[in-house]
Amino acid sequence: MSAAVLLALAVAASPLMVSPSNHGRVPPIDCGPAVCSLHETPEAALAPVLASRPTVLAVGEVHQIEGASAVPSSIKRFTGLLPLFKGLATDLVVETWITDGKCGETETKAVAEIREETARPAQTGNEVLDLGIAARGLGIMPHVLNVSCAEYATLLGTDRTLDDGKLLRMVAGKLSELALDLAKVRAKAKGARPMIVVYGGALHNDRAPAPDDAPYCFGPAVAKATAERYAELDLYVPEYIRDDEDLAKEPWFKAMDAKVRGGATLLVRTRPGSWVVVFPWTHRTSK
Repeated sequence: MSAAVLLALAVAASPLMVSPSNHGRVPPIDCGPAVCSLHETPEAALAPVLASRPTVLAVGEVHQIEGASAVPSSIKRFTGLLPLFKGLATDLVVETWITDGKCGETETKAVAEIREETARPAQTGNEVLDLGIAARGLGIMPHVLNVSCAEYATLLGTDRTLDDGKLLRMVAGKLSELALDLAKVRAKAKGARPMIVVYGGALHNDRAPAPDDAPYCFGPAVAKATAERYAELDLYVPEYIRDDEDLAKEPWFKAMDAKVRGGATLLVRTRPGSWVVVFPWTHRTSK
């Protein structure tokens, strides 16, 4: 299985009131226009997101790359959180597809270039498989994308190198199409609003993307198609993003510092329908 660029219900949990470091009330966190809260566990942080009951919940991550900090990945952590989706989510769409070699040299070339560019650790494929197995065991049907031979051919430019823009546009289109098709099928079969979870990279799911990113994002289109029953949720491992220059510009970025939040999970509501969860630091150390 080859990854292209890559899922809690309780009542809304109360923010953490006791800090592990100062044994007192946690001071307010200044997140500018965003709304931040600290929670004792990732499960508690996810509760308000799930309580919103979106038709499509698009989960994004910053992918782990080869040589990155040896801490549990977002997908591994999300797999552990899946039991909270039991009885809520009907389907899980994962940003990956199966390669079988039927498309010959074109497929081989495209897949090799994708692997080289994304530089995923060897265990990523196993973690994707573990996610699908866990979902199926909870009654959540897992799905991956289908890529045709003709589509493989379009990913390679005239010089036979990978066209990143085409890859990103293709993946975004396939993710949104599959999620919306599943939502229609489940709604008709169950007579009630389903929850389709999409798991992939923290780009395609953007609800309000920057102009340059818009061609690669399905958020606005899926939000419109679901009558705004769409939620964007980004999951961040702090060790992976500590040096991210773009995320460092976000008003909530300083709030993820271990000195600020100890071992708590940070939940950020950046705008209506858009959320960020920052997992605890593995060793509770700061940059």
